Amino acid sequence: MTLGFFNQIALASDQNLCANQIGTCQYYACKEQELGCGPKGYLLNYGQRFCRKFYDELEMKLTATGSMWIQEAATCLQEKIEFESHTQDCKKMRKFAYSSHSNCYSKANFCQLPLEDKVKIIRFLNSELHKFQTQKEGIQVLFNCFQSK
Repeated sequence: MTLGFFNQIALASDQNLCANQIGTCQYYACKEQELGCGPKGYLLNYGQRFCRKFYDELEMKLTATGSMWIQEAATCLQEKIEFESHTQDCKKMRKFAYSSHSNCYSKANFCQLPLEDKVKIIRFLNSELHKFQTQKEGIQVLFNCFQSK
Protein backbone atom coordinates (compact mmCIF):
# COMPACT_ATOMS: atom_id res chain seq x y z
CA MET A 1 0.00 0.00 0.00
CA THR A 2 2.74 2.50 0.88
CA LEU A 3 4.70 1.58 -2.25
CA GLY A 4 1.73 2.64 -4.38
CA PHE A 5 1.57 5.92 -2.49
CA PHE A 6 5.25 6.65 -3.15
CA ASN A 7 4.84 5.73 -6.83
CA GLN A 8 2.01 8.28 -7.06
CA ILE A 9 4.19 10.92 -5.43
CA ALA A 10 7.02 10.12 -7.87
CA LEU A 11 4.64 10.36 -10.84
CA ALA A 12 3.25 13.69 -9.61
CA SER A 13 6.80 14.93 -9.13
CA ASP A 14 7.73 13.89 -12.70
CA GLN A 15 4.68 15.69 -14.06
CA ASN A 16 5.56 18.83 -12.10
CA LEU A 17 9.08 18.62 -13.49
CA CYS A 18 7.72 19.13 -17.00
CA ALA A 19 5.30 21.84 -15.89
CA ASN A 20 8.24 23.67 -14.33
CA GLN A 21 9.94 23.72 -17.76
CA ILE A 22 7.06 25.43 -19.56
CA GLY A 23 8.49 28.37 -21.47
CA THR A 24 11.67 26.50 -22.44
CA CYS A 25 12.41 24.18 -25.33
CA GLN A 26 13.49 21.50 -22.82
CA TYR A 27 9.79 21.10 -21.98
CA TYR A 28 9.29 18.95 -25.09
CA ALA A 29 12.07 16.50 -24.18
CA CYS A 30 10.67 16.21 -20.66
CA LYS A 31 7.17 15.54 -22.00
CA GLU A 32 8.63 13.00 -24.43
CA GLN A 33 10.10 11.04 -21.52
CA GLU A 34 6.67 11.00 -19.93
CA LEU A 35 4.64 10.08 -23.04
CA GLY A 36 7.16 8.15 -25.17
CA CYS A 37 5.87 9.21 -28.60
CA GLY A 38 9.26 8.71 -30.27
CA PRO A 39 11.52 10.81 -32.51
CA LYS A 40 8.80 11.21 -35.16
CA GLY A 41 6.15 12.21 -32.63
CA TYR A 42 4.91 15.77 -32.27
CA LEU A 43 6.93 16.56 -29.15
CA LEU A 44 10.39 16.01 -30.63
CA ASN A 45 9.81 16.18 -34.39
CA TYR A 46 7.71 19.33 -34.34
CA GLY A 47 7.44 20.97 -30.91
CA GLN A 48 11.06 20.84 -29.82
CA ARG A 49 12.45 21.27 -33.33
CA PHE A 50 10.46 24.42 -34.05
CA CYS A 51 10.88 25.78 -30.55
CA ARG A 52 14.65 25.69 -30.99
CA LYS A 53 14.44 27.11 -34.51
CA PHE A 54 12.22 29.98 -33.39
CA TYR A 55 14.60 30.90 -30.57
CA ASP A 56 17.89 30.14 -32.35
CA GLU A 57 17.15 31.37 -35.87
CA LEU A 58 14.17 33.72 -35.83
CA GLU A 59 13.97 35.60 -32.53
CA MET A 60 17.02 37.80 -33.21
CA LYS A 61 15.47 38.93 -36.51
CA LEU A 62 12.22 40.14 -34.93
CA THR A 63 11.32 43.33 -33.13
CA ALA A 64 11.03 43.26 -29.33
CA THR A 65 7.28 42.75 -29.81
CA GLY A 66 7.93 39.79 -32.10
CA SER A 67 10.37 38.31 -29.64
CA MET A 68 7.78 38.57 -26.88
CA TRP A 69 5.24 36.92 -29.21
CA ILE A 70 7.52 33.87 -29.56
CA GLN A 71 7.73 33.48 -25.78
CA GLU A 72 3.99 33.94 -25.26
CA ALA A 73 3.01 31.58 -28.10
CA ALA A 74 5.47 28.89 -26.96
CA THR A 75 4.26 29.12 -23.38
CA CYS A 76 0.63 28.87 -24.47
CA LEU A 77 1.32 25.80 -26.64
CA GLN A 78 3.16 24.06 -23.83
CA GLU A 79 0.49 24.89 -21.28
CA LYS A 80 -2.16 23.38 -23.54
CA ILE A 81 -0.09 20.21 -23.98
CA GLU A 82 0.52 20.02 -20.25
CA PHE A 83 -3.17 20.39 -19.47
CA GLU A 84 -4.31 17.81 -22.03
CA SER A 85 -1.45 15.32 -22.37
CA HIS A 86 -2.40 13.14 -19.41
CA THR A 87 -5.66 12.21 -21.16
CA GLN A 88 -4.21 11.68 -24.63
CA ASP A 89 -2.35 8.97 -26.47
CA CYS A 90 0.40 10.15 -28.84
CA LYS A 91 -1.81 10.34 -31.93
CA LYS A 92 -4.58 12.29 -30.18
CA MET A 93 -2.06 14.52 -28.45
CA ARG A 94 -0.44 15.34 -31.82
CA LYS A 95 -3.79 16.30 -33.31
CA PHE A 96 -4.67 18.35 -30.23
CA ALA A 97 -1.26 20.10 -30.21
CA TYR A 98 -1.47 21.05 -33.89
CA SER A 99 -5.00 22.33 -33.48
CA SER A 100 -3.95 24.58 -30.60
CA HIS A 101 -1.49 26.59 -32.71
CA SER A 102 -4.01 29.06 -34.14
CA ASN A 103 -5.49 29.75 -30.72
CA CYS A 104 -2.07 30.29 -29.12
CA TYR A 105 -0.74 32.41 -31.98
CA SER A 106 -3.84 34.60 -31.76
CA LYS A 107 -3.80 34.72 -27.94
CA ALA A 108 -0.16 35.89 -28.12
CA ASN A 109 -1.38 38.75 -30.35
CA PHE A 110 -0.05 37.69 -33.75
CA CYS A 111 -2.61 40.02 -35.32
CA GLN A 112 -1.09 43.03 -33.54
CA LEU A 113 2.51 42.28 -34.56
CA PRO A 114 4.25 44.73 -36.86
CA LEU A 115 3.90 43.69 -40.51
CA GLU A 116 7.66 43.08 -40.76
CA ASP A 117 7.43 40.46 -37.97
CA LYS A 118 4.41 38.75 -39.52
CA VAL A 119 6.23 38.47 -42.85
CA LYS A 120 9.36 37.05 -41.19
CA ILE A 121 7.34 34.48 -39.23
CA ILE A 122 5.41 33.35 -42.30
CA ARG A 123 8.60 33.10 -44.37
CA PHE A 124 10.23 31.20 -41.52
CA LEU A 125 7.39 28.66 -41.58
CA ASN A 126 7.63 28.34 -45.37
CA SER A 127 8.84 24.73 -45.22
CA GLU A 128 5.61 23.79 -43.38
CA LEU A 129 3.16 25.74 -45.54
CA HIS A 130 2.53 22.82 -47.91
CA LYS A 131 1.07 20.76 -45.06
CA PHE A 132 -2.71 20.74 -44.71
CA GLN A 133 -2.62 21.15 -40.92
CA THR A 134 -0.36 24.21 -41.20
CA GLN A 135 -2.61 25.74 -43.85
CA LYS A 136 -5.70 25.05 -41.73
CA GLU A 137 -4.17 26.67 -38.65
CA GLY A 138 -2.88 29.61 -40.72
CA ILE A 139 -6.34 30.26 -42.12
CA GLN A 140 -7.74 30.14 -38.59
CA VAL A 141 -5.18 32.73 -37.42
CA LEU A 142 -6.17 35.02 -40.31
CA PHE A 143 -9.84 34.49 -39.47
CA ASN A 144 -9.11 35.37 -35.84
CA CYS A 145 -7.34 38.55 -37.00
CA PHE A 146 -10.31 39.65 -39.08
CA GLN A 147 -12.73 38.82 -36.27
CA SER A 148 -10.79 40.85 -33.73
CA LYS A 149 -11.05 44.06 -35.82
